[in-house]
Amino acid sequence: MRKVHLLKNSRIGINSQYPKPISTARSTLSKSTEAVDARSSRRKVKIRYPARLFLDGRCLNNMFPDWFDVLGTSRLCGLDTTSPRKEDLCPKPKTETLVQ
Repeated sequence: MRKVHLLKNSRIGINSQYPKPISTARSTLSKSTEAVDARSSRRKVKIRYPARLFLDGRCLNNMFPDWFDVLGTSRLCGLDTTSPRKEDLCPKPKTETLVQ
């Protein structure tokens, strides 16, 4: 995507393709009243990945608030691998007993 500017006056166009839930959330954010009002008053509006609306550098709306919590886990957890270090990658859940 670094050299997309070279295609400016050609018949070729490049668009980032996102999964359907993300693309619908991004279109909802771009059509929201906050974004439309900000664009009309010439404020800085950004939609960042996956679907977060930023106005003047401040996050105003996040359509997937737990997105990075889900992706923050190891991608090797839950896979049937024969690696001896699997215990290091996927620690066992804590089993604490509460004494009252």
